Amino acid sequence: MPESPLHTSAAVDADHAAYKALPVCVCAGHRSTSISGLSEEEARQALFANMVVSWWQSVYLIKEMTDEQLALQLESFFCESANREYWARNRMSWRSFADAASSKREKVFVGMVEAQFHSAMTQRP
Repeated sequence: MPESPLHTSAAVDADHAAYKALPVCVCAGHRSTSISGLSEEEARQALFANMVVSWWQSVYLIKEMTDEQLALQLESFFCESANREYWARNRMSWRSFADAASSKREKVFVGMVEAQFHSAMTQRP
């Protein structure tokens, strides 16, 4: 049986080359997640963390997530050092975006993330 075009060594090499060619910042709206200087694994974790926080933000903004639910999610999220590192690297971008927003809820969201981040950093630096 012939080898699947998706699993050939050439396809894997092409995927790896495409990954290496990612821009140093992956933009999400007006925010960007810096992946410059990160290993492949660290970049993957940062991009995943950005996707999770962006999803929570979207759900929170349309009021499908309460403050209490967000706090519980963030408490669990910040147990992982990779997630704390993501927020430490990208928090100013999130803050700037929230400060420029007209939505009070946007500002509250970032404030809650910041509060949970600070709490996690005092418990497990």
